[in-house]
Amino acid sequence: TKFVFGASGVCISFLIYGWYQEDLFSYQSVANGAKFNYAWLLQFLESFANVFVGLMVRILVGGERDLPFKSLFVVGTSQLFAKAFTNLSLAAGLSYPIMTLSKSAKMVP
Repeated sequence: TKFVFGASGVCISFLIYGWYQEDLFSYQSVANGAKFNYAWLLQFLESFANVFVGLMVRILVGGERDLPFKSLFVVGTSQLFAKAFTNLSLAAGLSYPIMTLSKSAKMVP
């Protein structure tokens, strides 16, 4: 039951996240017809939220002191650019389901 609960939570969370993300990038201003094109700002806000939540969990739960910071930096930087380019593709008009299928078809290292 824990597995089903966890898997359902992940799927539902990603569904809601994708719905709102696609809605954000398809937004068009009533005043001048401008679309939302601030993919880098959105990426900055998401990254800031991730760091904030990570710090709060580390303070509340505790954490490892001796971490491989070089590896964490490489992984974090590649994730930042992957997510930013995903947002840029959504801003260019790619739909969220197509983007998700494209990301799912990537090569496994």
